Amino acid sequence: TLTIPVIANGEIWTVEQAELCKQRSGCDDIMIGRPALTIPNLAQVIRGHQSIMTWAQVLDLLLDYANYPLSFELKAYYPNRVKQWLKFLVGHYPEAKLLFDEVKRERDREVIAGILLKQM
Repeated sequence: TLTIPVIANGEIWTVEQAELCKQRSGCDDIMIGRPALTIPNLAQVIRGHQSIMTWAQVLDLLLDYANYPLSFELKAYYPNRVKQWLKFLVGHYPEAKLLFDEVKRERDREVIAGILLKQM
């Protein structure tokens, strides 16, 4: 038997997959990465502490990120990061596709934030 904690990782996108992984592997815990970009509160959902965020709550997160103070260098990356995040969100929130289509050609943080604000 192992004397160290075992953490399983890889393609755990749902509560059911998390439970199955723990059952089959006997691991102490799981690690999620990309799936948390698809459902931002997936870790809390898996723990049973929260329900999956609504699209309105996800929009709040996106807007919070738009208003987060960034250095000049990081501001240049913001539009691409939001677009990348929207592509992941499409996996669970179909509304993200419409929003992505609206911002995909935008390169200005303030313009994207304005588009997000209109969605609220």
